[in-house]
Amino acid sequence: MSRAPAPSPRATSCSPDAGLVDIDTQGFERADLVVVTGGKVTNGTDGDQEVGKRWVDVVVALDAHSSGVVVSGDLAVGATGDGTLVGSVRNDATAVDVASTVDDSGSPMGQASIVNGLVQQSEGGVGHFGLAAGADAPFAPPPAS
Repeated sequence: MSRAPAPSPRATSCSPDAGLVDIDTQGFERADLVVVTGGKVTNGTDGDQEVGKRWVDVVVALDAHSSGVVVSGDLAVGATGDGTLVGSVRNDATAVDVASTVDDSGSPMGQASIVNGLVQQSEGGVGHFGLAAGADAPFAPPPAS
């Protein structure tokens, strides 16, 4: 995927005369990989389910405009992830194929999986890692050297 364009002139020039913000954008580049960290996004009600779907939409949109997305959370071993962002991504037909997930981000192995998952995403891969339901493997594979 090509690099994202320079920062939006609209966003960086708001109220330049007010002296509230001074931004030097020379050499500025947008990030091309994204980590979204989230916990519980719904409580199971219909309204809450809609909130969960909107979060999934954000993840899919971030993926469409970047080189990859890893969604992380800290779920219990064997948990289904119901009501969590990780579970919502894993249960969404579109998101599961574009965004990687890590369900044990509180552990050192989970933190390494976030980094290795970003590498995998940058190479066009997708994986779901950790110890909760829906994981493909306990940890993301280390990148080839």
